[in-house]
Amino acid sequence: MKFLKEKAFLNFLMMSIKHKYKTFFVSICLLIISFSLLKFSHVKFYFFPSPESQIILVNFSFSPGTLKKTYYRIYKYLDKKLKEIDKTKIVKTTYAIVGKPIWGSRISTKEFGDHVGGMIVELVSPEKREKRTNELIKEWKENIDLPVGLTSFTVLERKGGPPGLDIDIRIRSQNADLDKLKQASNFVQSELLKLKGVSDIKDNLPIGKREIEFTLTEKAESLDFNSNYLAKKIKAIFDGVSVTKFFRGEDEIEIIVRNNLDAMNINTFNSHLVLSPNGKLIPMSEIANMRKSQSFSTIKRNNGYREISVTGEINEILVNPDDIMKEIKVNILKKLENNFNLDWYLAGRAEEQKETFGDMKRGGFLAIGVIYIILAFIFQSYFLPFSIMSIIPFTLIGVIGGHWITGFDITILSLVAIFGLSGIVINDSIIMVSNIYEKIKTGIDINSAIITGAQERLRAVMLTSLTTIAGLTPLLFEGSVQAQFLKPMAITIVFGLLFSTLLVLIFIPVILKIGEDIKKFLFNPKFWR
Repeated sequence: MKFLKEKAFLNFLMMSIKHKYKTFFVSICLLIISFSLLKFSHVKFYFFPSPESQIILVNFSFSPGTLKKTYYRIYKYLDKKLKEIDKTKIVKTTYAIVGKPIWGSRISTKEFGDHVGGMIVELVSPEKREKRTNELIKEWKENIDLPVGLTSFTVLERKGGPPGLDIDIRIRSQNADLDKLKQASNFVQSELLKLKGVSDIKDNLPIGKREIEFTLTEKAESLDFNSNYLAKKIKAIFDGVSVTKFFRGEDEIEIIVRNNLDAMNINTFNSHLVLSPNGKLIPMSEIANMRKSQSFSTIKRNNGYREISVTGEINEILVNPDDIMKEIKVNILKKLENNFNLDWYLAGRAEEQKETFGDMKRGGFLAIGVIYIILAFIFQSYFLPFSIMSIIPFTLIGVIGGHWITGFDITILSLVAIFGLSGIVINDSIIMVSNIYEKIKTGIDINSAIITGAQERLRAVMLTSLTTIAGLTPLLFEGSVQAQFLKPMAITIVFGLLFSTLLVLIFIPVILKIGEDIKKFLFNPKFWR
């Protein structure tokens, strides 16, 4: 330690101070290179990666009106196909849900009824199996032949982290009709299908039951028919009419006459005789025009807007979700604006990401402001707080470089760890600067104060950094699946501290010397002439 302090470190420090502007320039260049790794996607950002789950969630729906027994048939079929591919017995159990969707699958629709159902598949722990969850899902889906009448079918891995779907595009308008919104939705879905790694694409505007619309003919209007009268007659054809009531003991018995609906078809319906208001029997075909239609089963409104949500999932193993969202914003949503003239916004995880970044930005500026005020008050100086805090952006050199070396993406945990790293580095810098500042106040010249102060704080700074690095290093070599989620945080602090230690010991003295040069220059009387 003595050799390091009095020989190696001292020589390197004196050389750095002698060439202080070159040292500062090299630091700036390293920072630019680090940011270029982000700019050109050598190091990517992924907001919130999820550790591998052992739960698979299935949602499916048929056309409204489908019988419940149809649901049980498809559940048994899916369970059978899953068992066929489960050669290594990694499926622990399956559960069936009928009548409502599974909320945990991050769906955007809220349909209920016998035509809606789901399935939960529980697997063994990821550490106890070789086949990954996404591989099982892919193999299962390839082995399934979807039955006729199925309107939606999704198989998803349950994800942790913030709520919402990977892709959730909200298309809305105050004036456009639902058909235009549906066309826009179909356009967006077709564009999403072209993107690698995007699956389970759908919207929340499902087609409803098939309908028959009735309108009065001119003859019906001449016979004094109106819409209410016609509606009552049509209701009577299907629901029947009450013809009499009588009592049997204390019980009231009602006699209802109904048509045989099993034998009912378009021809028999058209030939059905209807009693007109003036007492004549007229065939249904002469008083009503029929038109088949199929409308939407749900209509979403939000803050006065008609709104449709297009959702999808991103396979984070194949692609980076942040790259996909950039592609969606730059290309797909621009085309949507140009072709359909509709408003849009991003919900789901993109919305959570935007809110999180906004909160972190406000919190970061607030923290910097408070730190500056405290340091300025303690040191009674405007410059010294800047010299201490100037090290913060340069810590990103080690952070970005560490992620590049290890091959990990920067995540939200990396950003949170940067706040912690900044605290450690600022603490070391305060100790360094305060020691130098105290020596200057005793009358020692600034060069001697900087060199002596840096030498004296070498042991304390290195011990702080090395103990923290030693505590987090085992996490970097942890091989469990769940540990991969925490590694970006450890990478940020470990590699950030490795480089920041050098910054505190070398960069802070260099900044103090540059500050002294600026001070001499500004307060030189020749400068103001």
